[in-house]
Amino acid sequence: MAMLADTIAKDLITALKAHDDVRLRTLRMVRAAFQNAAIADRLRGELSDDAELAVLKREAKKRREAAAIFRTGGREDLAANEDAELAVLVIYLPLELSEAEVRAAVVQVLADPTLAGERSFGTVMKAAMMELRGRADAALVSRVVKECIG
Repeated sequence: MAMLADTIAKDLITALKAHDDVRLRTLRMVRAAFQNAAIADRLRGELSDDAELAVLKREAKKRREAAAIFRTGGREDLAANEDAELAVLVIYLPLELSEAEVRAAVVQVLADPTLAGERSFGTVMKAAMMELRGRADAALVSRVVKECIG
């Protein structure tokens, strides 16, 4: 098992013993998402650490969006469930960079001599996302790149 999946499996057993329903439900959902991703990628066995992290980020994003939709619809009870699941998922996600750190990375990418001739949004965004791989939200990076270019 990869490191993240191993940690989640151990925490799932702990949640089961502690009768922590929210944590148990969320960790079971994550393990199922890992298995579904492995099946979708036609992998035998386990996902890489990067693939597991991508699955975890996708699940967290689903919870954020669902909570916002439930709040818009006036269903605070369902939004609270999604927030509780999101709180469990956030424990396993790495800390994201602040806007200042993202801005510094984008400025560094713009200073790269290989991008001297090409300052288009797509080129800079691709280079910035490669630099910040998994450590920053793409929407934040996009906004910062637009501000720095334009």
